[in-house]
Amino acid sequence: MDWPSLLYVVSLTVALFLGGTPMLAGAIYFAVSGSLDIRLLFALSLMTTVVWDIVWYLIGHRAVSIQRMKEWRIYKRNASLYDKVLALYGRHQYFLLFVSRFAYGTNSVCSVVSGASRMSLPPFIAINAVSLSIFFGILAALSSAVHTSADKLEFPFSLSVMLTILVAVIIGARWGGRKLFDRYVLS
Repeated sequence: MDWPSLLYVVSLTVALFLGGTPMLAGAIYFAVSGSLDIRLLFALSLMTTVVWDIVWYLIGHRAVSIQRMKEWRIYKRNASLYDKVLALYGRHQYFLLFVSRFAYGTNSVCSVVSGASRMSLPPFIAINAVSLSIFFGILAALSSAVHTSADKLEFPFSLSVMLTILVAVIIGARWGGRKLFDRYVLS
């Protein structure tokens, strides 16, 4: 591998480590449009995500315990809510870990709780790898649809359509996540 290629791979890896899901979504769009190799991007995103998930898992496994969490001030303020969440997680930990990939910001928390609850590491890694693979596929399909549609439209109009779709998806995801949380955790 020559130096420019190595620098490219290292830069993309660092960007995925530091940028997380927003960086991945943008990179997938560039991969779908032909600017990046989608196979390399998938391999790097899988590697960086699994490494980060293991880091969060180890933080939960080594530095946090469920008993210790119950002593925190934030836990005590909302003890009944957290008790319901932990009970729900205890019954459905594999499913919730899988679904957390699709609710922005929750996967790290689920990884820490997985470590604190002493979930076995091999299933933890497998669930995160499978969920990332599906998430990657969904983002690639959405990016492909947006790229194909944007090519057919004029620049200012295509940008406004893409921003409207993005805002609608974010609002819909937040609303849906809140409804699920209210239904299954608070009830």
